[in-house]
Amino acid sequence: SERDRELLTQMRRFFADLGYEVVGSRAGIFMWVRVADDLATTERLLEAGVVVSPGRIFGAGGEGFIRFALVPTLEETKQAVEVLAKCLSPAH
Repeated sequence: SERDRELLTQMRRFFADLGYEVVGSRAGIFMWVRVADDLATTERLLEAGVVVSPGRIFGAGGEGFIRFALVPTLEETKQAVEVLAKCLSPAH
């Protein structure tokens, strides 16, 4: 849908601005972000209330990625961006 494409575009821009690589579909409801440690990053985000999946649960090729489902509303996504910025900052 148009909403999904807009949300995906905004989230891709957010991660790119933080220096993270986003890979995968440009039209689906999932977004894959490359991280140094998918398990540790997933744990930090879950503790902060952001639901993601460690890529490795989808197979060996997913290791080093976290997967976001783009199902919240745009407003919820905007709120999550603040949490993501804090959790994914280099200081963590």
